[in-house]
Amino acid sequence: CLGFCPFCQNGGVCDDATGVCVCAPGFRGVNCEKACPTGFFGPTCRSRCTFANCREKLICLPDPYGCSCAAGFKGLDCNQVCDAGTFGPGCALTCNCQSGGCNSMTGICGCKAGWSGDSCQ
Repeated sequence: CLGFCPFCQNGGVCDDATGVCVCAPGFRGVNCEKACPTGFFGPTCRSRCTFANCREKLICLPDPYGCSCAAGFKGLDCNQVCDAGTFGPGCALTCNCQSGGCNSMTGICGCKAGWSGDSCQ
């Protein structure tokens, strides 16, 4: 045991033997602080998907994680798109779009006419 575990975020679990965060599916980084980049999911964000082939995709890992839906989906069968204003793994992240909605997988804003910028400001 190294005796030091960083603060693991987004459901990450510290491995007591190594002192390293083991991230939940859909997250990466030293402290599991980063969501997977656009079009990627799963452990360490290595699996690639599109909106069409991630619908109804259930990702399962050994305990303590169990199963979760690919980014952008929720529900028992992973066939429901995230609610408006949320996105990402488990629909747990909040969109910051001021005018328009965001992509349920990536969180990228889709601006209404007359609005622009990363947050449609």
